[in-house]
Order: sequence, then structure tokens, then C-alpha cells
Amino acid sequence: RIRTLSDGVIYAVGLMMAGTVLWFCESRLSLVQITWLVAGLTVLLLLVRLPMGRHYAAGLEEMIRSNSIIIDEFDTYPIPLSPQSKEAVRELLQESDRYSQVKGLDLALRMSQPEDFLAEVEALVPEADGQLYEKAIALFSHCPALIEHWQERLADESLQSFALELLLIHQSLPSQAEIDGWLVCDRQELQMLGAIAQKIANPDAKPAWPQPLEPGPAKILTRVVTYGDTPHLKPLIAEVLLSQTRPEVICAGLEALLTLTQRGDETAAGIAQNQLNHRDPLVRMVAFDLLRVARCPEQLAAIGEGLKDSDPRVRQRAARALAAQGRAGLKLAKASLDDSRIEVVNTAITAIGLVRTKYASNLLYDYLAPSYKQLGQTRRWQQQIPNQDPRWHPLKTAIEDYHERLVQKVLYVLSALGHGRTVNEINRLLAARDRNELANAVEVLASLNHRRFVMPLMPIFESSGSASMETAPPEPPSTQPTTERDNPTPQWLRTRGYRVLLEALESKDRWIRIGALIALSSVPSALVHDSDSIVKQVAKEIFGPVDASTLPTNTTMNRLLLLKNVALFRNLSLDELLLIDKSLESAQVLANETIFDEGDWGSHLYIIADGTVQLTKAIDGNPRLLNQLGRGQYFGEVALFDDAPRWDGAIAQSDCTLLKLEKNRFLSLVTQRPHIILEMCRFLSQRLRETDKHRSEASLDPAQADSAQSPRSQDQGVLSA
Repeated sequence: RIRTLSDGVIYAVGLMMAGTVLWFCESRLSLVQITWLVAGLTVLLLLVRLPMGRHYAAGLEEMIRSNSIIIDEFDTYPIPLSPQSKEAVRELLQESDRYSQVKGLDLALRMSQPEDFLAEVEALVPEADGQLYEKAIALFSHCPALIEHWQERLADESLQSFALELLLIHQSLPSQAEIDGWLVCDRQELQMLGAIAQKIANPDAKPAWPQPLEPGPAKILTRVVTYGDTPHLKPLIAEVLLSQTRPEVICAGLEALLTLTQRGDETAAGIAQNQLNHRDPLVRMVAFDLLRVARCPEQLAAIGEGLKDSDPRVRQRAARALAAQGRAGLKLAKASLDDSRIEVVNTAITAIGLVRTKYASNLLYDYLAPSYKQLGQTRRWQQQIPNQDPRWHPLKTAIEDYHERLVQKVLYVLSALGHGRTVNEINRLLAARDRNELANAVEVLASLNHRRFVMPLMPIFESSGSASMETAPPEPPSTQPTTERDNPTPQWLRTRGYRVLLEALESKDRWIRIGALIALSSVPSALVHDSDSIVKQVAKEIFGPVDASTLPTNTTMNRLLLLKNVALFRNLSLDELLLIDKSLESAQVLANETIFDEGDWGSHLYIIADGTVQLTKAIDGNPRLLNQLGRGQYFGEVALFDDAPRWDGAIAQSDCTLLKLEKNRFLSLVTQRPHIILEMCRFLSQRLRETDKHRSEASLDPAQADSAQSPRSQDQGVLSA
């Protein structure tokens, strides 16, 4: 921002002012006077620049402390550190907070004289954890001027391992007697260092490596191989570390190979492929990272299988490895776009998006093209299907769900194409209950350089039928007769209804087909409204009255529609709701029966499928009614996220049918679809903002707060949380 202002605004204004001054002075001052004026202004501006540089450095350091800047991005966007930064680094290293110490070491690594921080780092080493210890080794690994200092530190037991490791990195070997002493030492770290020293001194030696190998000593070997100029030690990674059984040790070995591997290294690629079936996902993740660096075409099929891994983190690493293969990887990822598993498709989209070429962008657009085509059909169906007939409601919901899923699919594609931060903000705006926020989101989407992916969605954003626009104004009145939209007549079925149902039944989306199947039950029942009394009577005898309680939606689809209307699950798709439905348990509770008491330990979320429930809380020893909930509302949701006693109590006011979601099943569910927990957290955060606003209003105007409470009554559970 500073550079943009400086180069784009201040510099241009300065040139204009300088030209104006010279033009003014040309006719009023002599050449000598102009020269002195320019010299004076130069000195003045230099004096102004000096404190600006100090303030810039101080501001940069403050941003690093506050996590406003990610230090790892310094390698991509070089930011100069001033000499004054040394004091800031020392302060960070001397703080007791571990995260400040890590930041201090990260900054010290980017400065030219690491020996300036020798005393501070040595004070950290004895109590340092693995990450701090490794950063401290990296700090001095390219500082040969300190070899004599580390030799002196060998006598200090608290720094002995640290000093010896740095000496081995610089190939400064101790005496053979010292090496023999370390090999029989009780500490496994010194045993490992002694074995490495023996191997450096005699490449043909076969030292006895400590067994079973712990992760700490394994890291010592990887650091000496990585930071030291000892290529003959590289085979030890596979010989010593990859032959172990502990996943942490194997990961350490693969990570060391990662820094030593070059493109086309078939040996490293073969080692990585052997670890792709390891039971631990962390090992598989590093193995795919190694394949990404090696880029050997022979492993292409193995990388493609990684797109189907059960762990989402492994799938993401496989996507990066596949993207590194270029056009051949794109071909394999394109084939995975037709997979029936959504997680495989999403991983393939990620792999294609990472390539960042026009060809990759076209592949993703072609993948979305059939969905864009069906979008035109679904919008037309949405305008034609009856509004009030309960048999058509599942089809209407399925169409809205399809629109939601299409929006999320396009946003996922945009995120894969490099717009991740923008997409995160767009999701927040789309979930907000504010039309202005939604308009801002649409404007941002339309301004992206991949706007062609967004333009087909504009009718969804503009239509009040989209579930993403919950607070948009209602649809304008239909131009069709109300009787046709509310109660389909045989004439309407012949001219429009049959066509809509036949087209919907041919859809590739299963929820639209299910909705069309349910709507088919309205075709014969339309005769119930026939003008001929005899036909009407026979139709009633055969098909019965059009009553929601007799519809086929009283099965799976009915429960999904119920869940779709639950505010907590409002942002979830029907596919995700189906997973939740499979985890629900049904329970019958009689009127006046206690569901749970205040202070009980609970592990269930409750959804009311039928009946009413009262939420109560003891205030000054007396039970007080907090809220009354009905069908489609929920309570007890905090038990899914927290291990604490119930904040309130719940009593059945009438006979109730409750759907219960147990915490362990919920946790198992979100491991399959992490997106579910993100959507629920987005809803809960929105409710917490509303709660804060509600409390602010209550503190200012109690009467106004009472009037504002009713719209929030259905979410009293979140309010209590």
C-alpha cells in the first residue's frame, strides 16, 4: 500500500509540483538562486526520508508481531529489514511467548548476520521444542565463522548436542575418542550424532544406528544431510529412516529427501511411491509432495489414484502433485471429473485450477457447461410449477437446492483458479441477511478476471427464489391464473405440467428426479377437482383427497424437507442433509415429560418433528419460561460443540416426536464432509452477531428489545449459547 501510494500518487504529484516551481522560478529567479533552491529542497527531503524509513521499519515489525503479515511470504515478496530490526528481533527472542520466539527466529533467518543473536538463541535452545530447535539450527547452518565457538560449547551439557550438530553440518569432526564415547552414551541424540560423525570420517563405515529410532534423533540425521555439504550421506535417509516403523520417523526421512530431490529423480520418486499405501495419512502427504518435486511421468497413474484417498489432506497434496505434471496431469484430472464421488471431483477441480493456464480454465468451463444449460431449464420450471400444491413442493425445493449447489460449485472452481480469498469473503456476504451485502458480493464476482464462470449465475442472484437470497423481496405476482398455480387442472397438466415433469425426470440431478416423481402423484389427483361430479367422486374414491399427511413425502424426502427448514441446516444441500438424516434417531416424548434438566450433561441436538417444547431456566431459584418451540425448530445444539452442562432445561408441552443427533455421530459426519461444519459455523456466527445487536438494543431500550425478540425466537438455542 505504501509503495502504491508512493509510486502512483505522491511521485506524480511531486513531479507536477516540481515542474510548477521551476516554471514559476524561471521568470523570477536567477540560475544561481534556482540552484540553491533545488539544493535546499533536496536536503530537506532527505531529512524527511530518514524518519520515514525508521517509521516504516517499526511499522513492519509491529505488523509482524500482530500477525498482519505472514513471514513466510517474505520469500515471495521481499521486504527489506532495516538495521533497527535487530533490536526488535532480540526483543522477540527474549520474550517468554513461544510464538514470539518463532517469529524472532524467522526474522533472524532473513538478516545477514545471525551471530548477532547468538546469546539470545543459546538461551532458548535448552528448553526449545522441535520447531524452535530446528529453526535455531537453520539460523547458524551457514555461519562457518562460529566453528570455534561451537567447539568450546561441547563442554556445556545443555548445548552439547546443538553444538555438535552444527559442527557436523560444517564437517568439523571431533576426535575419534570423543566419537567412540558418544556411540555408547545413554542419550540417543548423542548416539545418532556419533554415528553420523563416524560415517563422515569414514564413508565405508557401518555404524550401529540407535534402535528403535525416535523422531528427535531422526530429525538430526535429516538436518545434517539437508544443511551440510555431505552428498554421500543422502543414501542414509532411505537406509536408516525409511526402514523404521514409526510414521514420524518416515515423515522426517521423506521431508529430508524433499529438499534434496531434483526434477526427474526416479530414485526419490520410487521411494515416494512405495509409501503411498502407508496407513498414516501424514506419510502419504509427504510422499505426494516428493512426487510433486520429482515430476516423473512413470508415477502419473499412482498420483491419479491419490485423488481418491480417504483423507482430504492427502487428496489436496495429490492434486498439487498432479498439477505439477502439466498437460499429462490435466488429462488424468479431466477423467476424474466424471467420478460419482463429489470429493474426487473437487480434488480434480483443484488439480486443474492449480495449472493456471488458459487450457485448464477452458477444461473447467466445459465441465460446468452442462450445468449452465440445465440452469436455464430449472429456472423455467421454477416459474411454471404450482406454488401451493404440496405434491410439487419437493420439486421446487430440489430446484432451489440445485441452484445453491451450482453456485457453490462455481465458487469452488473460482477458488481453485486462484480466487480463494475472494471466494471466502463472497461466501460470507452471501450468507449475510442483507441485500446490500448481497449486491456487493454480486458486484465483486462480476469484476473477476474469470467472470465468464459467473455470468450464467446472475439470474440466480437476481431471482428471489434462490435460497442464497433469503431476505430478498418476494417474487412478483405470477401472470398465470392463481387457480392453476395453486391447484393444477387437467388443462394445465396437458399444456405445461406433463412437459415439466418429463423434462425433470430426464435430468441428471437425482434430487430433481425425486421431486418430479413425487409431483407425478398430482397428475391423477387433479381429477379430484374435475367439474363433472361423477368423475370427481370416482377420483376421490381412487386417489383420496389432496392432503399433505397422505403424500409419499412422509418418508425420506419428508425428513429432508423438514431438515431443510431447520435454521441451523439452512445452508446445507440435500446431499449433506441426507448424511445428517442417516445419523438421526427418532424419539417419542409424552406431554409434560422432561427431556433434559438444566445442568445435565448432554450429547444430543434435538429437532422437533412434531409437537411443542418449552425451554426453561432457573432464575433466583424459580423456573422461568425462556421460549416455546414448535415443529422444525431445534434446541440443545451447544452439546455438539462443547463439553459442558446444559445451560437450560427442556420439557415437552405436548406429545412430541424428536429427531436426535448424537455428538459422536456428528463428529464422524463432519470428517466425511468438513464443509458441513463450516456452513453451520457460518450460521452460528451470524446468529451471534444478531445476539450482540439484540443485547445492545436491550441495554438501550427494553421495550424495543422485547419487540425485537420475536423474530429471534426460533433461534433461542443459539441465543442461550
